[in-house]
Amino acid sequence: ATKAWLKIVRDYPNDGESLVSAGVILGAQERDDQVTPLLERALAAGLEGELLGQALFARGLIYVREERPEEAYDAFERAEPTLDPDSQLVARQNRIAMLQELGRAEEALALELEREPVSAEDFYNRGLAQVKAGKYGECIESIGRALQMAPDEANSHYTLACAHALSGHRKEALASIAPAIE
Repeated sequence: ATKAWLKIVRDYPNDGESLVSAGVILGAQERDDQVTPLLERALAAGLEGELLGQALFARGLIYVREERPEEAYDAFERAEPTLDPDSQLVARQNRIAMLQELGRAEEALALELEREPVSAEDFYNRGLAQVKAGKYGECIESIGRALQMAPDEANSHYTLACAHALSGHRKEALASIAPAIE
């Protein structure tokens, strides 16, 4: 697929869809030195809609790998409204992660709280944002809901153990870490 898209880019060097598609494929392979020029050309071409979102999202991933969280946050924020619903959720979670990386845990939590959790993963993500913002009691509640839905999720047990430990509840922390290890 990579060779085919690169051939299309050679044949149609100003086609935005080809540039984005080749960039996304190369980005998945972490070939950032090749991706960046393609995405820059695509973005300069005046993309719109979901194609713009895909290009911005791919650019955000490169910024993450380059350890440029502020630029990554901006790219994901710009991409989010143009993407399909599933990709919007991923862009939002990436924005939250970048805020946490930047030490802006309260902003990350506020962004997380804008959306009502419905799945175990949603409750886990909420709990993770809460523990990073120092809201240990709220984290324990959210992770408890996640574990009701998915009792074998190691990351949920680990996050619960962290929240208990940070709250000074040693016994609960130790009891929560055992299932994470198992």
